[in-house]
Amino acid sequence: MQASENIISFENTYIIKHNSVGASPKMIAAEELMAAAIHDLKNPLASIRGLGQLGMLTSSSKRERSYFERIIKQVDSLNTSVIDLLSVFKPERSVKAKPSLIVKEVLDEFRAACDINNIKLIFKSEYEGEINLHIKVFKRAVENLVRNAVQILPDGGKIEIHTYEDENNFIMSINDNGPGIPDDMKESVFQPFFTSGRMEPV
Repeated sequence: MQASENIISFENTYIIKHNSVGASPKMIAAEELMAAAIHDLKNPLASIRGLGQLGMLTSSSKRERSYFERIIKQVDSLNTSVIDLLSVFKPERSVKAKPSLIVKEVLDEFRAACDINNIKLIFKSEYEGEINLHIKVFKRAVENLVRNAVQILPDGGKIEIHTYEDENNFIMSINDNGPGIPDDMKESVFQPFFTSGRMEPV
C-alpha cells in the first residue's frame, strides 16, 4: 500500500514562497543571476569540506583533527545558508521519491564525523515505497537534524532514525540521547532563521 503523498512536504521550511507573477524582466533576470551565483558557491564549499574530511582522517594530531572538524562544521553551516538562499530564488517542485534512499544518502555524509566522535548512527527503515517530496527541502531538513545532533552529542552518543507506515501515512522519527531542546527555545526553534547563538569558537 502506498503511503499518503501529502504527509511530508516540508513546505513550511521555505524561507520565502517566491512568486514571479508580475515581476519585471529586470527583476527576473536579477533573480536568475543571483540563483546562478549562489549555486556556483556549492562546488568550492564541497571541495573545502572534502579536504577537511581528508585532513581529519589522516592527521595524527588530535589538535589538528579538531581544527579540521571545526572547518567542516563551518562549511556545513555556510552550505545550509547557500541552499536556503537558493530555495528562495528557485523553489523546488515535488516529485515521487523514496525517502529511505534520501535518508541513507544523508547518513553517508555524516559517517566520518560520527566515527571520529564515536557516535552511533542507526537507521531502521520499514517503508521502502515512494511519496511526493520536495527532495532538496526534505534532505536539508534531515541534514539539519542530524548535524545538530552530531554537534551536541557527547562521545559515545547515539542517533536513531526510524521510517515506517502507519494508517496509510509515512512517518519518520529522529531521536538522539543528547540533552534535548532547552525550554526557553522550544517555541522558537522551528521559526525561519532561528539560532541559539551558541556557536563554537573557530
